[in-house]
Amino acid sequence: MEFYLPMSWKNKKLILMGSGAIALPTFRALCESQAHIACVYTQPPRPKGRKWQMTMTPVGQWACEQNLPTRTPTTLRCAEEKEILANFQADAVILVAYGLIIPKDVLNLFPQQCINLHPSLLPQWRGAAPIVYALWNGDRQSGVSVMLMDPGMDTGPVLAQETTLITQDMTTPRLTHILAEQGAQLIMKTVPLYWSGHIKPQNQQGQATYAPRLSKNDGAMDWSQPISALDHQVRALSPWPGTYFFKNDQRIVVKDLEICPHTPAISSPRGQILDEGWIVCKDGLVRPVSVVPEGKKPTLWSKIWPCF
Repeated sequence: MEFYLPMSWKNKKLILMGSGAIALPTFRALCESQAHIACVYTQPPRPKGRKWQMTMTPVGQWACEQNLPTRTPTTLRCAEEKEILANFQADAVILVAYGLIIPKDVLNLFPQQCINLHPSLLPQWRGAAPIVYALWNGDRQSGVSVMLMDPGMDTGPVLAQETTLITQDMTTPRLTHILAEQGAQLIMKTVPLYWSGHIKPQNQQGQATYAPRLSKNDGAMDWSQPISALDHQVRALSPWPGTYFFKNDQRIVVKDLEICPHTPAISSPRGQILDEGWIVCKDGLVRPVSVVPEGKKPTLWSKIWPCF
């Protein structure tokens, strides 16, 4: 990945803060730019999978592969961690999907500020899950914002934004990949322009919306909803927390959804399974394609629906 910049990153001493895979294109580009990476901050390893094994974040795994100094504190609020950060004497922090709150006194440590790549068109979808909420809400476009951090939640002034269209078949993993690549290019060309005085920060304009952390309960499907809402929910909440419904006291996770191309007159109650596995919702018929019955391996809905 190459970038043509008015100012080199070469002599910049940076701290990288990130946890999710969406940060990796940006962090890889920074390494290729010959910036000096003083340390990578990421969230601590957590138990994951059926065997509940301790697993590093995607950023943590990448930092180990690159032999970069890495820290995994549970908080940045303590005096000890603040002292460690100050001792790096870094010029700036580049933050992407870190997941921890950055206190004001930490923000003030860096002369060229803390700069955040956020995967939404701020002030839309401030918070932890902006990509999911953009899809769940049925937005027609998303994008990335490069912003200066302040003590608020994604409230700082914006340096640059770029949009991307959301297609009807877009899922959270696909949109995440697109915005990760788009964001890496935007931050690499924007930040040097800001440092050289060619870009001035702009306060966020418009009505803010919020994207709070998700829970497993968010995946419950409600057959009284219209087709569009169910489709948005399935595409947005994959792979986690996943969308699901219960039939005969069995939880069935829906991986993808098919929409009936015509809308027949239906007198059956919502949620009832009809011929060929179609399920009645508010304004038509839908049916799962790939499913995961509780306690079983993934399968096709066409193979199991007659059991219900």
